[in-house]
Amino acid sequence: MSLPKNSAPSFSNNTSQFMSYFMLKFLLLAVVCLSFSCNNFRPQGIGASDTESQTKPQNSVSPDSLSITEDPLPEPPPPQVTDTFPFPYHLENPGEKFKLPGRLNEISGLSISGDGAMLVAVNDEQGKLFYLDKNTGNVVQEFKFGKSADYEGVEVVGDQVYVVNSSGTLYKVNHPGEKNQETTTYRTSLQRENDVEGLAYDKAGHRLLIACKGKAGEGDALKEKRAIYSFDLDGEQLMKEPLFVINRQEIKVWRHREKSIARRVIGYLDENLADDAFGPSGIAIHPLTGEVYVLSSVGNCLVVLSQAGKIIHFEALNPDLHQQPEGICFDSDGTLFLSDEARGGRAEVFKYRMK
Repeated sequence: MSLPKNSAPSFSNNTSQFMSYFMLKFLLLAVVCLSFSCNNFRPQGIGASDTESQTKPQNSVSPDSLSITEDPLPEPPPPQVTDTFPFPYHLENPGEKFKLPGRLNEISGLSISGDGAMLVAVNDEQGKLFYLDKNTGNVVQEFKFGKSADYEGVEVVGDQVYVVNSSGTLYKVNHPGEKNQETTTYRTSLQRENDVEGLAYDKAGHRLLIACKGKAGEGDALKEKRAIYSFDLDGEQLMKEPLFVINRQEIKVWRHREKSIARRVIGYLDENLADDAFGPSGIAIHPLTGEVYVLSSVGNCLVVLSQAGKIIHFEALNPDLHQQPEGICFDSDGTLFLSDEARGGRAEVFKYRMK
């Protein structure tokens, strides 16, 4: 999978360019701050209080006769949110982690096998399913299910495996790895601009959840939002309207709770680390509690949704541990698995047991 766009360029071989780039960014930040300060300065007489207006001379010019228009007041700070959700994992301390072989450097989706014995993964470019030892990361079995494409999500449902690509096409693999294996393709209404990345199985609704990193849908109501659609497995069709919609401004409110001034400056320098940076890269449903866990490589975070789709918890991931988190799944006992693409090293899987 390609890295998030608009990240700052690397100048490791050119110190002068490196310094110039960041000096320019900081100068821009200074201009923004200066502009903000100027917009909030008001000379006496413009926007004066009622008490001040009562003390003006009788021959003073009426404000109504002036053509001066006040600048709008700055937006109030984001409202505070209360987090009472008992998040059951210590994401700073994975119980185990293991490196994956080189052919999985572009790992983009993660699931658990039907018998719970292995992890199931796909990578970006190859139409292959990989079965991994869930304790070591070793590849136990791999086999082809389709031609090369941008595969992003994988989910096991009973004895079938579903895979989705970035343009929203679903692949159902029957009898995976057997002689009578067959693949059925479903072309949905989602397109490349939706940038599909996550796939999960909702057992209660017997449906797949499809998370979009890109465009949420048509209309102003879905601008600057992220959508999760549902695919009905009985009717074998994608529902027209999103099941859940995540507002990036809500992400900003949650992230604002824990961000220092330095972190906000970094967010200004790199929009992938901004307060509202969010684009699902993986999705999974907790097997014991039913909450929906949405992983985002953009913004490097994990969001927990209630069964009704409301944000109930936000976790900022440690970039030293998770440089590009792309896959998420659960074991039946609630053990959480997160997978990271290689990002210059080797891909890894992190294993977190419940507290």
